[in-house]
Amino acid sequence: MLSKFLLCLFILCSTPVFATTWVCTHPQVCQLTQDLYQSSGLESPHLVKAIASILDPHEVEPNSAELKGLFKAEVVISAPSEMHPWIVPILKMRQKQSHLKSFQYNISKSLKAKYKNASTEALAHFWLYPDIKCDFYQKLKQWIEIKADEKPCPYMADADFLSEVEKTTPIIVSHDALVPLLISYGIKAYSIKGSGHHEEPSPKQLKNVQNILKQYPKVLWIVEKQIHFPHSIEQLQRKSDKIIKIDTNNDFPSTGLSALEDLKRLLQKSEL
Repeated sequence: MLSKFLLCLFILCSTPVFATTWVCTHPQVCQLTQDLYQSSGLESPHLVKAIASILDPHEVEPNSAELKGLFKAEVVISAPSEMHPWIVPILKMRQKQSHLKSFQYNISKSLKAKYKNASTEALAHFWLYPDIKCDFYQKLKQWIEIKADEKPCPYMADADFLSEVEKTTPIIVSHDALVPLLISYGIKAYSIKGSGHHEEPSPKQLKNVQNILKQYPKVLWIVEKQIHFPHSIEQLQRKSDKIIKIDTNNDFPSTGLSALEDLKRLLQKSEL
């Protein structure tokens, strides 16, 4: 499978390069880039999503046309490779073309250390973590060489509402993208599965969910709309439980609330 993928990239090397397109590996990379330009009072470049699908990034890969767009773009802005491992050979091949520019954000060791025992795949959902998102914002700003200013990062307070969430009711989430954030605010949070590429729930994780349900008469389920929710897990939901459904992925251009804004609204509505 990988050999076919690399062969496809090799063929694309011989095609001419478009000079005006900035391609983002995830919709929220495009959104962050646009926010950065707007905050700086500058006109944003033309931003294009690398992949049309708005499923969770760990569930999809680019098709041949999308691969072509990634290779031919003058600029590619990439989220961490833990989010989409397929970007690694693309960026390596782009490095051989001096006229192509690529920026990939990598989460620092200090930020990883802040979220103890969290997988890097979970933290790679950078838009769900205000401090990581701000770090991405500042490093991209430096790379673009936008003049530094005194404006604070616009995202830093985005998750402050979680400090007011009631802490005794555990939360079970479709996958672990939100879990380290919730735990950092003292919330009992668990996931049905991890954030590995095409990862499925393990027997151990399923057993853990069953144990949580035995221990607590009521839990809150956060069902992520863009992620497959196993029917076997759905059958475990009880009348005493509360269920909220949320899009943690978000599209670009934005058509509504951000994932954290929507989470705040839904948690307040659930009176948790």
